[in-house]
Amino acid sequence: MSYLSIEFSAIFILFFGVYWSFRSSVAIQNLILLISSYLIVGLFNIHFAMILGSYTVVLYLLSTGIVYSLRPKLWLAISVIAAVGNLAVFKYFNFFAPQLQHQLGEWGIDLSLPVAEIILPIGISFYTFHSMSYLVSIYERAVDQRNTGIPSEKWRGMAPVSFFDFALFLSFFPSIIAGPINRAKLFLPKLQDPTPRSVLEPHRAFMLIILAVIKVYWLSAFFSQAFVKPMFDNPSEYHTIELILAIYAYAIEIYLNFSG
Repeated sequence: MSYLSIEFSAIFILFFGVYWSFRSSVAIQNLILLISSYLIVGLFNIHFAMILGSYTVVLYLLSTGIVYSLRPKLWLAISVIAAVGNLAVFKYFNFFAPQLQHQLGEWGIDLSLPVAEIILPIGISFYTFHSMSYLVSIYERAVDQRNTGIPSEKWRGMAPVSFFDFALFLSFFPSIIAGPINRAKLFLPKLQDPTPRSVLEPHRAFMLIILAVIKVYWLSAFFSQAFVKPMFDNPSEYHTIELILAIYAYAIEIYLNFSG
């Protein structure tokens, strides 16, 4: 399911109506956002929603060590290792496992690594980077508060983060599938602000949506299909200069995906 599919359009129209019908209660709107985000992830694969939920629980528990421990830097390191390790397992295990097993065999170590059909969960890169933004933000605030006794002015908009806020920050459906990466200390205060919400500059919002669609579904797809995919799949059929262009095209594709 993509953002341009009929299924997503139907879900979004339903969500839009329900969401704005509770304009007087930001807490209920946030709950609707959280439920909708997990529903959309679950529509891709129910296991993706379960993985996201488990990841959220583990990272939030680890983050409490940063806030309350006397060694916040240690807990930051543990949390980042857990986040990056989780991403690495899902993205690179199947690629590196055979090579690692072969190398261990050359060293005389007979170790049979399990073969796993690991499916990459939707949005895992985005919510991993979101979580690391959160971890760094609360670490900086914890150190700042410990050194000065009170948080400095730059933290005044960011209240203590509840598990509910953290779960919504990671799963927020407009950005979990196609980005962009949100900064915790800018995004979380908006979730926590009790002021009733309204659509600001609707014309600008509409133009941003159109721009995102052009970047992600037109320009990015063009670079992928015209340069990246054919040249990366069969590099021996192309000249060196063409492969260099493909590398630059891949960088442009990544930029368009993240900025869109």
